[in-house]
Amino acid sequence: MLRALSLENLECLDFGIARETFDQQIKRIALDCLDRPESTDPRKVIMEVIVRPIKEQKTCEHVDVQIKVKSSIPEYHTKVYDMKMRANGLIIFNEDSPDNPDQSTIAFEQEWKEGHNHDS
Repeated sequence: MLRALSLENLECLDFGIARETFDQQIKRIALDCLDRPESTDPRKVIMEVIVRPIKEQKTCEHVDVQIKVKSSIPEYHTKVYDMKMRANGLIIFNEDSPDNPDQSTIAFEQEWKEGHNHDS
C-alpha cells in the first residue's frame, strides 16, 4: 500500500524501525533522569529526516530518504580532586585520601601484618 510519509504513519515504514529507535532513545533519556536526578541539564532526542533528490534527467521522480534518531544526555564527571604535580611531569594522588595529596595516613594494615608475624 502506498502512503505519504508523515509522522503519523512512520510506524508503517520498514516494520516501524524508525519509531522503535525513537522510543528506545526516549527510554534512554528517561532512565538517565531516574539514574541522575541531581543533574538538571537537559536530555534531548532528535529525529532528523534527510531527503536527497535522485536526479533523473531534468525531473525529480525519486528521492532517497533516511531517518536518523539521536539522543544526548549530560556527560558524566567526577568531583574535582586536588593532586600534586611533580617536576618530572607525574600527577600524584593519595589513594587513602583522594581529597588531599599531602594527607599523612596511618598504615593500619601493614602494622597489623607486622604484629601478627612477630606473634607466630
